[in-house]
Amino acid sequence: MELVQILPQTRNLRFYFCVLVLLLPFADLTQYPDCKHGGKHDFSNGRFSCHCSQNRMNTGPLCELVRVNYENIGSPLTVKTNFNLTLPLHISLEFVSNDFRGTGPLFTLGDPTKGIVIELALDYGRPVLALNSERKVSNLGSLHNNQWHRLDLFFNRTPNGVDAVVVVDRCIHKRRCSQRVAFTGLTSAITVLGPLKLGSTSFTVHRLKELCLENIVVNSELVDLWEGTESSPLARGCPKCEEACFIGEGTDGAGRCGAEGVCRNPIVAATDQYACTCRPGFQQPIEEAFFADYTITPSAPCTQPATEWQVNGPVSVGAFDFDGITLQLSIRTRQTEAHVLRSDDGLIRLDIEQGHLIFHADAVSLTLPAVFVSDGLWHAIQLTITPLIQGSQSRMIELSVDGLWNTFYNATLVTAQVNNISNAKHFLLLEADSSCLSDIRMELRDGRNNIYHDYLINELNQNRHSTLVKGCQSENYCESKNPCGLNEVCMPEWRGYKCVCKTGFSYRAIPPFGDQQCVLSSCEPNPCQHDAQCSVLSNGTVSWGNETIGVLCECTGGWSGLFCENPMLVRSGFLNWWLLPLFFVLILIIFWVVFCVCWWRRRKLKKGGPAFKKGSRFVEPLETISTDGVAKAGEEDYRGSLNLSVLKVAEEPLRPHHLTVRNASVEETRTSDSMTEAERFLAMDQPLQYAFEGYDSSPPPTYFAPNIYDFSRHT
Repeated sequence: MELVQILPQTRNLRFYFCVLVLLLPFADLTQYPDCKHGGKHDFSNGRFSCHCSQNRMNTGPLCELVRVNYENIGSPLTVKTNFNLTLPLHISLEFVSNDFRGTGPLFTLGDPTKGIVIELALDYGRPVLALNSERKVSNLGSLHNNQWHRLDLFFNRTPNGVDAVVVVDRCIHKRRCSQRVAFTGLTSAITVLGPLKLGSTSFTVHRLKELCLENIVVNSELVDLWEGTESSPLARGCPKCEEACFIGEGTDGAGRCGAEGVCRNPIVAATDQYACTCRPGFQQPIEEAFFADYTITPSAPCTQPATEWQVNGPVSVGAFDFDGITLQLSIRTRQTEAHVLRSDDGLIRLDIEQGHLIFHADAVSLTLPAVFVSDGLWHAIQLTITPLIQGSQSRMIELSVDGLWNTFYNATLVTAQVNNISNAKHFLLLEADSSCLSDIRMELRDGRNNIYHDYLINELNQNRHSTLVKGCQSENYCESKNPCGLNEVCMPEWRGYKCVCKTGFSYRAIPPFGDQQCVLSSCEPNPCQHDAQCSVLSNGTVSWGNETIGVLCECTGGWSGLFCENPMLVRSGFLNWWLLPLFFVLILIIFWVVFCVCWWRRRKLKKGGPAFKKGSRFVEPLETISTDGVAKAGEEDYRGSLNLSVLKVAEEPLRPHHLTVRNASVEETRTSDSMTEAERFLAMDQPLQYAFEGYDSSPPPTYFAPNIYDFSRHT
């Protein structure tokens, strides 16, 4: 699935709109089928086509093999085996026959053991239809006249059986061109199961030989004959009817009609009997004529590109009647609602509604819901209305786009009110305003029943259409601005642009809303770093931060990240960054607690508070001195007061050679001034000890008795 934004430019440039192509695959984007047998898609000049190998056989729009010759079919040739069909059923084919007897079957469809069998044969050139064993010979005349013919067969269920309608050559310029035949007795469920066979033996034991058949279509499906003819390669193509087309061909092998022309020629005919039909986008040279505006030679090669026209108003393109009409035109538009053409009475209209074609024939409509024509590409449209079919009062209506089949093609028989369309002359009005038109041509037949075209608008009659402007220009939006994303490349388109992913990128749904973005989706070259292995995710994506990719890198060695560009340390630190400030705060708290404890202890010590010693159960009581000079002991040892006055030395003056001890005068052998410092300390030791032991009064008389200091001994 690609991102396309469309900016349509109208004639007055008053509005723009944008279409997202990513969503169109689910709704509006035309899905072109794949080319076959080596063919490749080609969108050159804004048109879809398949570029096929140059040969004379693979001439289908998707390079299919569509032409076989019956001369080299020795036995019935099974070209497809698995048909499973019900009614209604539509089968079409084209053939040329120069068989002198003109008798034998063209094809049989179905297995008689599983359902009904449908057979189409020729009886002296007249079409013969058969359902099982019941046969109906038409009265449409002989068709083995060495001219190319087209047959359309319609089968519909009725209460009495099956009705079949045969239409020859789309009834162009012929009154007796169609017929209705009825088959009765088929009342059970009607199914067609089984193979499609070509060239089987008929009921008359005759077999067609000089006959070439092409473009077999069953219910809008073009049958590719390549695989069915592998066992009979000589049956491929139609050498006898191609001889005149390739006589004197150039080195490019394009033939007499050129690379863009399809040559039609009878079997083994003179070189002047072929006709060239140009592919969309090309035309034959248009020459001036003396009695007419222009003339076209049907056998001229298709070498001239078709002129493109900008439509700025209704354009009248001439008169026609309804005795069979097939009209072709190419349109290029961004308009999703527009009128393309209509008849002057309004009974025939071709409109674009929501980007899809709808063909109206009076009250009947025919549409192609799978084809979106408002995408800015050229689309070749072909529509057909036949005259009234003999015996049925109905018409065949056909609509196709780009020459393709399946969903690009629809054909049916209609009866409701279509008869109101008269055979009077009518004018066609082209109304594709703000769009471009090209290849506006009407299908005609010459005397040999060869198809050729009349180009209704060309350079020689341009002056009659004032609302036409030659050329179909477009602004390059990629140059004026860059509307695409970072990983996208802008590609200019007609009146719009397209955004495509760069090489190695593709669109993926990005969660949570599923938006489509271009993400890396290739491992060539390997985007992973440090020897990591790369693998492509089929539908998923991997996101890291603001970046999303569609590949997976398997990291080793501790590396991490989308591309394994980050080491493990970087990732771990990134995940635990919050631990750093936490550690710092804890350190500050611990430091503050230690500081407060130390400050408190220091303050207490200065105030004389209790000191606690680790490792000891003893608590020293701290004595306090009251104002009256009485020391109070700690509560742990003694509760009371201590009189320290008894420890004071008498204030009486010491006389020479006299010392007072216990209120008695003692002869002093030496003066007190001669006492050493140690003696003074010893003299105070016992009173201090007494005081510290917690006594609250003076020591008893016997406290100092055994410790009377004999000063005489120290004289």
